[in-house]
Amino acid sequence: MARQLTHRTTRPTHAAHDSYWPIILAVALTLTVVGLTTHLAISLVGAALSIVVIVAWTLERFQGPSPIGVAPVEAMHLPALSPGEAEVEVPLHVGRHPGWWGLFWFIASEAIFFGNLIAAYLYLRFSAQVPPSSALPRLELLTPSIFTIILLLSGVPAYYADRAIKRDDRRGLQLGLVLAALLGGIFLAGQGREYLSLGFTPQTNIFAAGFFTLTGFHGLHVVVGIGLLLAVFLLSLGGRFSSRRHFAVEVASTYWHFVDVVWIFLFTLLYVMQ
Repeated sequence: MARQLTHRTTRPTHAAHDSYWPIILAVALTLTVVGLTTHLAISLVGAALSIVVIVAWTLERFQGPSPIGVAPVEAMHLPALSPGEAEVEVPLHVGRHPGWWGLFWFIASEAIFFGNLIAAYLYLRFSAQVPPSSALPRLELLTPSIFTIILLLSGVPAYYADRAIKRDDRRGLQLGLVLAALLGGIFLAGQGREYLSLGFTPQTNIFAAGFFTLTGFHGLHVVVGIGLLLAVFLLSLGGRFSSRRHFAVEVASTYWHFVDVVWIFLFTLLYVMQ
């Protein structure tokens, strides 16, 4: 006869530690946004610095001291076993990973953020006496379409990376992460090139400001996504992930798909419906 006894867990608990990277990241992101209304070069510097800081901060988070607080924890206590009884370990189901909920609510808040920006732009567009087509030069459609395809295609290697690590295919994981980050970088370069050739600035009128706000904040999220992809790639070089331990890969991949989906709405609104 067997009795369901107790579940022991040795799940590590990570303790918080001092870090300068958050404040540096705040400065870098501020430069990126401020540059959109002043000089594009400032935005480029801020974006590059943001990627470096995100990578460094992630590496510090996962490559710091060994987790502390690793000790068996008794979930429940039962009387001593009677003769003939055997102890049986049973899994303790605690629902989804806490990080999953953090990711869910983060993406939900980001979706609301972009939803508000889009709603504000639509309000200005349909309430203004002068339509955007009369207030701004007509945007080129071909080149942005090409870079849109490149960004959407980057979701394929991101998905492949997520699937690969679930098969313990670390080379596939690394290849997918690098390709996704590379395609994202090409998209950013194309967006920067477009900014230089638009013929208007955020100060031109309210529609121009709306265009730069929408595309600029999306570009900022692409920067963050590239930083996450590269950070996960560097961690994978040390054998950090496996088929049973790959939550960070899921975070980076899911966030990247979110960035792709947001751009579909923005591209349709700003370019196709202009």
